[in-house]
Amino acid sequence: MKNFLPFIFFLNCAAAFAGNASDFALRDLGDGNAEISGYNGRENQLCVPAEIDGKRIVRIGENAFFAKENLRSVTLPESLCEIAPCAFAHCSNLEKIGFSENLEKIGARAFFACEKLSELNLPANLVSLGDEAFAFCSGIKSVSAPAQIENLGENAFPLTSPALFPESQFASLEIDADGLTLAEPSGNSAIDGAETCVICVPVKNIGNVPAYGSRIRIASAEPNANLEFSSAHGISEIPAGETVLAQIPLRASRELSAGTVSLEIFAEEPRGFNSEKKNLALETRPFVAPALKIVDFVVSGKGDSELKKNAPFDLQLFLQNTTAGTAEDIEFELELPAGVMLLEGEKSGHFPALAGGEAKPLEFSLLVPRRYAGNEIPLRVKISEKYGEFAENWETKLRINSPVATTKTVIAQNGGNAGEIELASFTSAVDKNIPENAKIPARNIFVAVVANEDYRYVAPVAFAQNDGRIFYEYCRKTLGVPESQIKFFKNATVGDMNLALNWLEKRGKLEDAELIFYYSGHGVPDDATRTAYLLPTDGNPADLGFLRSLNDVYTQLARSRAKFAAVFLDACFSGMRRDNAPVVAAKGVRRAVPAGDVASLPPNLVVFTAASGDQTAHFAKSEKHGLFTYALLKKLQETRGNVSFAELGKYLTESVPEQSLKFGDFEQTPSVLAHDDFPHWEEKLYPQTGN
Repeated sequence: MKNFLPFIFFLNCAAAFAGNASDFALRDLGDGNAEISGYNGRENQLCVPAEIDGKRIVRIGENAFFAKENLRSVTLPESLCEIAPCAFAHCSNLEKIGFSENLEKIGARAFFACEKLSELNLPANLVSLGDEAFAFCSGIKSVSAPAQIENLGENAFPLTSPALFPESQFASLEIDADGLTLAEPSGNSAIDGAETCVICVPVKNIGNVPAYGSRIRIASAEPNANLEFSSAHGISEIPAGETVLAQIPLRASRELSAGTVSLEIFAEEPRGFNSEKKNLALETRPFVAPALKIVDFVVSGKGDSELKKNAPFDLQLFLQNTTAGTAEDIEFELELPAGVMLLEGEKSGHFPALAGGEAKPLEFSLLVPRRYAGNEIPLRVKISEKYGEFAENWETKLRINSPVATTKTVIAQNGGNAGEIELASFTSAVDKNIPENAKIPARNIFVAVVANEDYRYVAPVAFAQNDGRIFYEYCRKTLGVPESQIKFFKNATVGDMNLALNWLEKRGKLEDAELIFYYSGHGVPDDATRTAYLLPTDGNPADLGFLRSLNDVYTQLARSRAKFAAVFLDACFSGMRRDNAPVVAAKGVRRAVPAGDVASLPPNLVVFTAASGDQTAHFAKSEKHGLFTYALLKKLQETRGNVSFAELGKYLTESVPEQSLKFGDFEQTPSVLAHDDFPHWEEKLYPQTGN
């Protein structure tokens, strides 16, 4: 029996017809529910109360009204869910019965031989009608019943009623074998463990009168304890000449194993005009557990490049089912530390189901007040699913003043994939699981990162800020550079770029200083001199005197007398000419520049550029990085920073050309420039013990 409804709508019976509480015998069922186990009253027209002695009446017990010949009319309360076997059997004068709409089950012979019943109006929610429930109710002239009754017993309908079963006419059934199918949610045409499917059986009545009380009989040649289905599924009425599609639930347990099950199916008509038997062979597959987890997250600062107190920020997560098994009844709840405010988004929520591979975004807007103590924000998302076994909670700590994306990610939902599961992501794989190495206290290494994405006079550079932000994190975590020795310049003006290079030059004078200068943004070529320039965000490409030439950059870094200076240039061009003509380059394309003459480079300098000659330098849209930067980060991730300049140069010049063919139909080969006397080719960016 299903759970009782939390709210019951009571039927208002006229006082003259209501039974007295003392006339009923009750049996306590617990939880405030009771069944009527007997009746001693003498009313002809009885309205059974919904509540007696403070107990809600949910069941009429076995034989409770057996052979009560005084009863002519009975109205049952809406609280009623079940009528037990023989409850009203042999009530020979019963003419009318009013059923509860919440009634789900009528037991065997419940109304046996109630010969004066003239109408049978069964409730829509009825799922079980027992053997001979209305047998020998010969006075019934009309039947109204649910189209299908999941569990229909033997001879449940009144076969003795001449109005329903005339002797001179007959109904005859047949099954359409071509339409005999299995409907299942996974789409693999098989029964999976823990899956609920539907066996679809089209039954046609080829006789000349309606078929009442027919049943679909299903049997398995080799019974399988891990499959549950009704062996006798009822169809209340099949009109003459029409077809009814019987839909029979089939439920598999989690213990189902791989194999096949063969089902024998036929349609049974009460007077014996049955269909031929048909066979349906079905594949069975074992249960595949789901695996729910947060697979990626991103924090964006609503225009700010750092996570700050008193400044709203967005937290976006991907909740994904990472296996092929379907997850159901999913709940999530975001737990925030005291004081942190939720500005937008639902703190908790529910998803009915996630198919294998399917991902759902969770989005929250948060605010950390200035009074919040500490510089870390612990966050936790609790996740649960139907079984309580296959969900993983998520935790992280956000650092105040740490770099974040400036704009919220536009999310495209992942609809799932029954084949190979690809994890949903806001970011590239190189942005996650960044290797962490210990700091080397005696090492004088300094890094300046310039990420120019948004320009005043020319088109923006896609993903430049993400390039710089993630390179910053690799320097901090993987190369072990203290935060005080890294400067990050977002959308650097000419003043910012001068500041970055001056800051590096001064620190290059320290003993054994190591300098790294990283740049992602536009570059400008001087067609006449073939000189390359870096473009500040406030610079006009038409005014080269306002820009920083690469030759000047190299000279300033060399002047510092650092042990070495490594320059990484993911530089792109807008296609703007000296006369400030419109951009001609295709959308999403970066133009590479000549990065300098090897012979003129200082001996302590090594330069890695995105492309060679006049090639264009592209970005990998799916990775949200410039292609050159993506390859650079990938190598740092794979080696944990334990890579030499020689190894890095070899990797970039081999990997990027391969990736350029993968991400688009173009050629791109990075260039590696250094003086012939550069002595640090085998120097590791992060030397590790034992390597």
